[in-house]
Amino acid sequence: MKDTEKSLRRAGAAWAAAALGALLALPAFAQISAAIPDDFSGVWTRDPMRGNLPSMKAMPTDKVFTLADGSPIPLLPAAEKIYRERVAQSLTEHVFATTQSRCLPIGTPANMMGAPYPVQFVLRPEFAVILFEEGWGFRPIYMNGTHPERIFPGFFGHSIGHWEGKTLVLDTVALRADTTLNATGLPHSTNMRVIERLSRSDPDTLVDQIEIRDPETYSKPFVFTSVFTKTDVFHKREEPMIEYICEDSRIQVTPDGRQTYGDEK
Repeated sequence: MKDTEKSLRRAGAAWAAAALGALLALPAFAQISAAIPDDFSGVWTRDPMRGNLPSMKAMPTDKVFTLADGSPIPLLPAAEKIYRERVAQSLTEHVFATTQSRCLPIGTPANMMGAPYPVQFVLRPEFAVILFEEGWGFRPIYMNGTHPERIFPGFFGHSIGHWEGKTLVLDTVALRADTTLNATGLPHSTNMRVIERLSRSDPDTLVDQIEIRDPETYSKPFVFTSVFTKTDVFHKREEPMIEYICEDSRIQVTPDGRQTYGDEK
């Protein structure tokens, strides 16, 4: 009986493999592959040691606010005044309350700049989505689409995408002005436009080049980069994504950047 079961299982496995091979050979799958020049679907975690984001070491006495590499952030005078006040407030016991600190979504593009919480990309020819562990949210991407004429501003905005070679280009508008570009309150207006260029520099490294276009807040467009590493390479944890509900607060981040769950130390 056991030999019969083993034979049936082997036959079933062989049939499944043959069926999958035939399915992958169908024209529809070939078309899907052609429509996704570089399918980096999967779970990725931002690498805090790489990239060039707005500096988190800003001080209210700084003459110019910069990116991590020292490049100036082209804030207009009114926006610079707002940011300087927020940076000063962050040094007191009553820090500036970002949406994230109030258990609301952190917003785009800050949701592509955080660590250590992973993100997951699901790429399809007509639609893509970015899933976030932090806040357990999602950001839909309408491939080869257009922005509606009237959009109500939101935390994630309205994103459309297209491929330029092996680079996925995202265009996002309609973002709430109470979200910020970083944890110390770098501001933007509701008319900000975010252009992202996502491409792999190697199989395990994904670079998000983020361009900010907001003439109400900045004197010219500026670009910074966020770098992601494949989560199975970066964390080597059993669950690539863990449910994280802000109000629940079961997930904690230790001083060395580790995530702990429940009573785990």
